[in-house]
Amino acid sequence: MDDEREVSREESPPEERGVLADLRLMAQCFISPVGAAGTIGITLAIGMWLTYGRRPGFELHDEMRYLGAHLLAMVLVPVLIARIGFRMPLREQGLGLGEPRRWLPYVLLFGAIVAPGIWLATRSAEFHGYYPYWPSARHNAQNFLIHQGVMVCVIFANEYFFRGYMLNMAAKSMPPAAAIVFQMVPYAMGHAGKVPVEFFGSIFAGLALGVTAWRGRSVWPCLLLHYPCSLIVDVAAAPVAAREAGALILSTLGLGG
Repeated sequence: MDDEREVSREESPPEERGVLADLRLMAQCFISPVGAAGTIGITLAIGMWLTYGRRPGFELHDEMRYLGAHLLAMVLVPVLIARIGFRMPLREQGLGLGEPRRWLPYVLLFGAIVAPGIWLATRSAEFHGYYPYWPSARHNAQNFLIHQGVMVCVIFANEYFFRGYMLNMAAKSMPPAAAIVFQMVPYAMGHAGKVPVEFFGSIFAGLALGVTAWRGRSVWPCLLLHYPCSLIVDVAAAPVAAREAGALILSTLGLGG
């Protein structure tokens, strides 16, 4: 037995020691796929946590700034890091259609389970005092529609970053289950300043969306699941604006009564 241990020790590469080795190890925490994904992910999660509750102002340019910040920080920068820094094609970042035959059942299953639960949760006064996130969308039909367009893009940014960039970068160095949990943690952290039931729900949503993206090899089914939930919340919280927005759409299409 002692001989076997000695052989094992001899076969194991000696651990590097010294300042240079420590600096190399620290650098790996930032420039490896997992390090790059995790560092940026935690940074953004903290930023989201600090800014939730600081809503966009009432003006349109405030809403556009909110949109631009998401697209820059959660889409453009990560895409460039993955594509240029790690040579990952866009499809490997989850931006292709993936395998619709695999992800469509997840969309239907999770949608059937989650949508009724979201609707019931919106009966809480906490949701009514919090959404829509842009205050100007609460009492104005046109602003309600503008906000929905913004939210589609913002939710896409979230889905790409967590279920595309973070998940697929992490999966280069760890098992899929660990990568799914890895991307869920900062995603849930980013919801810490929101309605409590939504914060706790984001843990399970992050896992379910992570499984969907991994199995389907795409972030698009996650967008198909995530945005309708956001729309349900906004409609429940601002029913008058939502009803008038629907009438405005029908009128624009020449279908109004």
